[in-house]
Amino acid sequence: MNPSTIQDYQRSHIIDQLAKHGFYDVERLTYEELQKKLTVRRAKNIKVEAPANKFF
Repeated sequence: MNPSTIQDYQRSHIIDQLAKHGFYDVERLTYEELQKKLTVRRAKNIKVEAPANKFF
């Protein structure tokens, strides 16, 4: 596969994941910035009530 095709696929996948978390302002963000945004959004969805997540 072409490297630019792989990068496009990766970026598209992260944008899809962000959309599931309600984040749509992705136009001017780099791939690394998108990764950070997704990480933060996922971390905010951790349910602290669960015994396994009491650490957070």
